[in-house]
Formats: sequence, C-alpha cells, structure tokens
Amino acid sequence: MGDKEDRKKALKEWFKGQDKWKTIKEFSEAQEVKIKYSTMKKYFSLGRMPFSQNREKLYQVTKLKCFEPEERKPTEPISIQIEPEVEKPIPFAPRPMAQTIVPSLDELLKKIGDDVAQRNKIKDSIRRLRGAWSNDNFDAVGRVISSKNMQSFPRFYPEGEIMVEKIKICLELGMDEKINRIEMQLKKYCSDSKIKLHGRSPKYIIDHLINVEFNRKKNTAKVGNVYLQSLDWGKIQEGIEEERKRVWGRPFDHSKFYDDIILFYEKIADYERNPTGWVRLADIYQSLKTEIAKRNPDWKSKKRLVAYYKDEFSADLSKFWMAQNSSDKGNKQIEFSAIRDSRLAFKVILPDGSTASYGFIRPQRR
Repeated sequence: MGDKEDRKKALKEWFKGQDKWKTIKEFSEAQEVKIKYSTMKKYFSLGRMPFSQNREKLYQVTKLKCFEPEERKPTEPISIQIEPEVEKPIPFAPRPMAQTIVPSLDELLKKIGDDVAQRNKIKDSIRRLRGAWSNDNFDAVGRVISSKNMQSFPRFYPEGEIMVEKIKICLELGMDEKINRIEMQLKKYCSDSKIKLHGRSPKYIIDHLINVEFNRKKNTAKVGNVYLQSLDWGKIQEGIEEERKRVWGRPFDHSKFYDDIILFYEKIADYERNPTGWVRLADIYQSLKTEIAKRNPDWKSKKRLVAYYKDEFSADLSKFWMAQNSSDKGNKQIEFSAIRDSRLAFKVILPDGSTASYGFIRPQRR
C-alpha cells in the first residue's frame, strides 16, 4: 500500500474512532483546525500530504505519525507590499426584459421540482439504509450504498459524506472476515460430505466439475451455473446441492450414451474422412446438445440456458469411462485423446479419482 493510501486509511480510522466532530466539514471548520473544506476532503479521499501549516494543524489534533511535521529551518522574514484596493465602478445594469422573466421562473420551478424528487428518493434510500444497518443486514447495506440514489447523496447533503465513508470502511473491514468464515464453512461442508474440494480463495472447484467463486467487491457468489446476490452460506450450500444434483444426479444409461455417441461420431467421421478415426469431442457435444433439446422441448421451463451443459457432458463421459472400466461392456467402449487447444477440451474424471482433459474420441480399436 502506498503512502497516500496509508495516510487516507489512517485519517479515516482516526475520524471513525473520535466522537467530537460528526462531519468532515465540521472538523475542517473547527477553531483548532481551520482548513478549507474542499482541501480537507482531498486529505480523506485522496490521501494527499498537506503543506507544512495544514500538516502541523492535523498533527496537533490527530497525533498521527504520518502528519508529524519535519524539522523546520530558519527562514528570512519576507516583506510583502499590499497594493491598496481600488474601488471599481459598478457596471450599469442592463435594461429589464420582462418577456424573459416567466420562462426563467418556469425553468427554475422545473429544477426545484427535479431536486425535490431526487431528495425524496435519497430520503427513501437513507430510510432503507438505516433499517438494514439496524438489523445487521450488511448485504442490503451494500446494495443501498452502491445504488444510484446514494451516488448523488453528497451533492445534496455534503455533511452526510463522512457518514457514507464510515459505512464503506465498516463494510470493507468486515468483508474479509465474512469471506474467511464462509470459506471455513465450505471446507467443513465438503469434508463432512466427503466431497472433493480444490482451489483457493476466491475460486474453488467442488466435486471435480462445479466452480464456486466469491466476489468480494460485489458481495455475490457463483456456484456452477447459479448466481447468488449475497454471500449467505445457507444459499451457497443450497446452490452447491442443487448443482451437484444437476451435474451428477441425472439418470445415466451406459448403452444409450454409447449409441448416441457412435451415432454422431459416424456422421462426423464420414463427413470429415479422418484416417486416424479421431473426432473432436466439441463436435460430438454440439450434436448431442441439439438432440437433447429436441427430446426435451420443455427444457427452457427449468430455467436453463441450454438443454445440455458442458459440465453435464463431462460428467457423462466420466460415468461412461467408469462403467467401461468396472465391467465387461463388450464392444461398447470408446477411447480418448488430448487436444492442443484447451478451449476445445473436456474434463474427465478417471476411475482412480484423478482428472484429465481430452479433445478427441473414437470407438476403441481392437
């Protein structure tokens, strides 16, 4: 963290801990401070280093080491001559133009009406913010603070700016603790349920194929294909269970899956005439996705984006490999090969529990 960020953080933490001044403006106008409000705001928001006089004032009040004055050197007295102010003539007022008064008043009324409407919106946001904070609902607090109405709040009520800053500081300080607590719950859940968990904060992989990601800035989580608008462990756990059921809990028929694979394999292989017999898994997947959408015309009613997801195809390939390695399936066996382009690869879980990425497929040759 740079010097500016250190100063900004130290000043905000000090202001949060004191109770003598309620707003930055009140602080800047205090008898022992007397620093312009616009200048003081830059110390809080940008972490600028004050010039010597302001720096000494801030040090005397806050006793923060970052404002400790440097050793002063003796200077020669400077003689300043002030020119006497010459009274300037007042320009003659223009002639009144009555026809412009009514349009100007109309414009003023419109502006006042717009301001009143905006202030009412801000009032509603502050009311919701107070309720959320009183109930320790920090997810709701974050949403209100980042709303459009609160962005215009300082323009109408500058004195409330420090209050918003205090809330943001509290949210930032609490977010790390919240994420750490959720990650501990995630690890315990996977350990108790004997579910494979890989990765590190903020991205994890559950059960080999389900991605779990926490967004600290937006206070959201993504579990597989499910987006959650809060970091609530109960909802995260529910999302994990739903996604595991979607990916691994679907019925699977080894023979039917093999027949579908071979059906589309033969069409693609005959079209491409590849002498090695290898066909891209990505092409097989696209054909299967189209076929499954035809077989299940109501798939959109289940809030799906597609009828057959890539992670479901990976799960089915893994189940097929497991089945053909656990018993004699006759001629209904396939083999895989890697592909250079990782974007065209599919993850497959091997019988020993390890994972591999493959991009080509063909019937097993004997």
